[in-house]
Amino acid sequence: MSFFQKLKINALVAALAYLVLGILFVLFPGIAMTTICYLLALGLALVGAVYVVESVRHWQTAYRSNGLAIGILALMGALFLFLKADAFIAIIPMALGFLVIVSGVLKVQNAIVLYKMQCASWLYVLIAAALCILLGIALIENPFGAAATLVTLIGIGLIFSGVSDLTVLMLLARRTKNLP
Repeated sequence: MSFFQKLKINALVAALAYLVLGILFVLFPGIAMTTICYLLALGLALVGAVYVVESVRHWQTAYRSNGLAIGILALMGALFLFLKADAFIAIIPMALGFLVIVSGVLKVQNAIVLYKMQCASWLYVLIAAALCILLGIALIENPFGAAATLVTLIGIGLIFSGVSDLTVLMLLARRTKNLP
């Protein structure tokens, strides 16, 4: 598989993940953030436990790695997420806003590529990029009072980002199909 094909697959997976997360956020705003927080905590706890167990199992060579420290830090992070989910949830809209901005900036680059390829749809991609960037800034600024409204808007932003990413991928795939 070529580097370009791997890039396309990664972009497709990211776009679909944005789309699915966005739909879940719109449909279930009340539980979406808490669920994500607890899933992250569970993942950290599992990773931490594996590192600690491996460090204890291989204690004779443990001095060669930081596995025990990594495991303990991961377990502490999991405990923090379980006990202080609300504090972590307050950070999530800003992180997702940043991701939407990154997606928008990447779309600007894609719009330039499409323009240079003389694709008539480049302007639509540029408009989608601008909307992504503005939406990401709005998510970071968090001007909305109600958490459920914010989660719904994050969902809408993720859906928009996912759909526009898929559109860009299709446009680029059509234009690059015959390239060497």
